[in-house]
Amino acid sequence: MDRGKLAWKISVVGSGGVGKSSLISRIIYNTDKASSLKSLHKKSIKLEGKNGPLPVDLMLLEIDPARNEEKLMAGSNAVLVVVDITNPGTLKDAERYLGLVENSDSSKITKLLATKLDRKYEAKIWDDELGLLAKKYGIEFFKLSSKTGEGFDAFFDHLKLSLLDRYYAGRKESA
Repeated sequence: MDRGKLAWKISVVGSGGVGKSSLISRIIYNTDKASSLKSLHKKSIKLEGKNGPLPVDLMLLEIDPARNEEKLMAGSNAVLVVVDITNPGTLKDAERYLGLVENSDSSKITKLLATKLDRKYEAKIWDDELGLLAKKYGIEFFKLSSKTGEGFDAFFDHLKLSLLDRYYAGRKESA
C-alpha cells in the first residue's frame, strides 16, 4: 500500500441470491459479471479531498449469510445491506443484519440497497417498505441494478462522499 493511501473496508451483506457478488463486480470492474471468488476485493480510487486528490483503497468483503456476519463486519467503515426487490423474504433478513450493525457499532456508514431494479415489473418490495426500514435505522436506501448500472452511479457517488465526510469528521475529532 502506498504511503499516505487510505484503506476503507466495506462489508456487503444480504441473503443468498440478492446480488452481492454482482454489486461488488459493478463496483470493482463496472460490470455485473460476478467473480467466482468469495473473498476480499480491492478497488483503488482517487477522491477529491480538501487538499487535493486523496488515494483510497476500497476493500470489499462479501459476507456469506451462513457464517458469523457480526464478526466479519467488524472493522468495517461501511456496511451495505442488500435486498432483492423481487424476493420479500430478503427484507426480513435485511432487518436482522441492520440490527446486528446497529448493536455492534452505530458509527459505521450503513446503506440499504435494493437490487435488481432491472426487474422492477416483478417487484414485491416497494419504496414504502424500504423507506420504513431505512427510517427505523436512520439510514438511506438506494434502488439500483448491478446488471444494467441503473441507479448505481448515484449510489456509489453518495457512498464515496459519505466515506470522505466521515474521514474528515474523524480527523477533526482527533485534532
